[in-house]
Amino acid sequence: MFNSFTNFLHALALFLYAGLTYRGLEIGKPHYTWSIFWCFALIFFLKVIGILVHLPVIEHHKGRHDFFWVWIALGLQALNIVTLLALDLNYSIVVTGSVASAVFVVIFLRSLRGPGYFGYLAIATVIVYLLAAVFTRSDLRLAWICVVISSALWIILARVPFLLKYKFHNDIYHFALIASTYYLYTTVGSGLWEGNRMPGLW
Repeated sequence: MFNSFTNFLHALALFLYAGLTYRGLEIGKPHYTWSIFWCFALIFFLKVIGILVHLPVIEHHKGRHDFFWVWIALGLQALNIVTLLALDLNYSIVVTGSVASAVFVVIFLRSLRGPGYFGYLAIATVIVYLLAAVFTRSDLRLAWICVVISSALWIILARVPFLLKYKFHNDIYHFALIASTYYLYTTVGSGLWEGNRMPGLW
C-alpha cells in the first residue's frame, strides 16, 4: 500500500513540474521553452503509463501488456530526443544519443516476441542521461548526475533482502526521483539549458 502511495506522489510531483513549466511559458518567464515543457510532460506521461501497465488486468494479459509497453518504448524514444534537443546540445550529440537510444528501443520491441527484456529501455535512458550529465554544466550537470544516481540506487537497494521483501527499495527510489527531478526543474529558469554546444562540433 505504501509503495502505491509513494508511486502516486512521484506521479503527482512530475505533474506539478510539467504544470509549473507550462505556467512559466504562459507568463513568458525567461529560459522556459516548449522542448523543456515536453521533457517534463513526457516523463509524466510515461510514469502514468508505467503505473497502468502493472495493473493485474494488463500485466497478466499478453496482448494488453505488449500494447502498453510499445507505447512506453515509443514515448521513451520521444522523451530521449526531446531531452537532448531541450539541452541545446550540438546536433552531432543529439543524433548520436537519439540513434543509440533508438537501437535499444528497437531491440526491446523485438524482445516482446518473448517476455520482453526491459533492461534495454534502461540502457537507452542511461545513455541519454549520461550525455546530459557530460555535456551540461554547473547545477544542471549536478541535477542530471542526481537523476542517474537515483536510478542506480534502485538497483543497489533491490539487492538488500529486507528492503526487497517489503518493497521499501521502491519507496526510497520514488523519493530520490522526486528530489532529483525537482532539482532538475529548479534549473530551468537559470538559463543552464541553453548554450551547451561544444566548439568544433557540428
